Amino acid sequence: MSTTDSLGDMITIIRNGSAVGFKQVELPFSKLRQAVLNVMKREGFISEVESYQKEGVAHYYLKVTLKYGPAGEKVLNHIERLSKPGRRVYLPKDKIPRVRNGYGAIILTTPKGVLSGKEARLKKTGGEAICRMW
Repeated sequence: MSTTDSLGDMITIIRNGSAVGFKQVELPFSKLRQAVLNVMKREGFISEVESYQKEGVAHYYLKVTLKYGPAGEKVLNHIERLSKPGRRVYLPKDKIPRVRNGYGAIILTTPKGVLSGKEARLKKTGGEAICRMW
């Protein structure tokens, strides 16, 4: 079964896995998903992203290791999709918001690649707002 919003499905899988305390979640592979997950790793919301292929299966998968604090508290408390297939959200370089006074992050897909809000401001580029988290 194909999905209309693969990034929305990825965000939901991560949100649900974090809510119940899973150590890892598994997602079907795509380059865009991997790029978004790499930004989440750079920003410190997940521990690891690994692509692998199951034996006997032609498809690749992404294994995402979720991050928790020393006492088991969630690092990723909230994640939401901003730009959806029915309503795209584009932000110019001077309108990229700071999420939770810098404690959160926003992820954008820009002409210079998939970047966090901080990276996009440094590179002086805007783009489509994928999601925000804190």
